[in-house]
Amino acid sequence: MVGTVESIESNGKPIKGNKATKETGDVAIKIKEHGNAKGGFTFKEDDYLLSKLTRYSIDCLKEHFREEV
Repeated sequence: MVGTVESIESNGKPIKGNKATKETGDVAIKIKEHGNAKGGFTFKEDDYLLSKLTRYSIDCLKEHFREEV
């Protein structure tokens, strides 16, 4: 596990709602590190980042983003 997303920025400005889409273009993601994770990660567009889903996060997605998921 790398960490938890704290913020997402585009052109040095926070993205409202921390939601980036393909149309947003390049973004910077600030990640709060967990455990043995080391800083300075650089991800390329073909890298995969996965989210750890819990029952609580699934319920939140259904409540707030049902039409998009």
